[in-house]
Amino acid sequence: MDESEIASEGIERLLCNLAQNTGLRLTELANNLATIIATQNWTLLAVTGPSAVGKTAFANAVARELASLKLTSQIVGVDDFLREELRGPATYRANPHVPISPAEFDFQKLAEMLRMLRLGVPTDYVGYTRGAGWLRDVRLQPARVFIVEGLFLDSVSAGASLSYDLLTAIEAPWQYIADLRRQRDAELRLQYESSYRSSLQTEKVIAHTRTAYIQYVRSHETIRRVMLKLDSRGLLESARTY
Repeated sequence: MDESEIASEGIERLLCNLAQNTGLRLTELANNLATIIATQNWTLLAVTGPSAVGKTAFANAVARELASLKLTSQIVGVDDFLREELRGPATYRANPHVPISPAEFDFQKLAEMLRMLRLGVPTDYVGYTRGAGWLRDVRLQPARVFIVEGLFLDSVSAGASLSYDLLTAIEAPWQYIADLRRQRDAELRLQYESSYRSSLQTEKVIAHTRTAYIQYVRSHETIRRVMLKLDSRGLLESARTY
């Protein structure tokens, strides 16, 4: 059996495991993914899907499972690679009133950073923190596995720059995603004493995000991927591989 056949068999095992776990929460599926990453000797996982669908929580869960398998990992947030000229002085984007698009992210810069990490060179950059702006100093160390999570990782522009071992795309009913966004923003308003976006602004963000996801062009053909579909409760409804 050659390398491609081994990888294909590994993905089929992953699908079988996931398919048997319908009804579980997203984070409870992380052990399946961590195990297959370890057995296939993969080094770059991408986790993508709409804003607030649970990408970061899932990436963190996979990292914990990898640690239990004695594998080091680093999570890299695509949010931090918004092009510098588009960043707001205290907000994420200078113009938050239009739908975001894949073109606003510097995927080539992300690819170069990952290349340096794979060569064993630590990297530093400025990251974004919700409610605080572009103030976070991020330092990444070389690791066995890198988990890239964020918007548009299944877009044409991301696929042209990044070579994933596996892309995990998460889908969910839009009402579920919108409710998660409302809940998260309400918690941030309390945390930052109402200086965070208003409830009206939250609704605008929800509408813009949905527009962005409907309009952008996806490119899957050259990417090994798993699609996880959640139901209205956030539980796994189905899993497919491509």
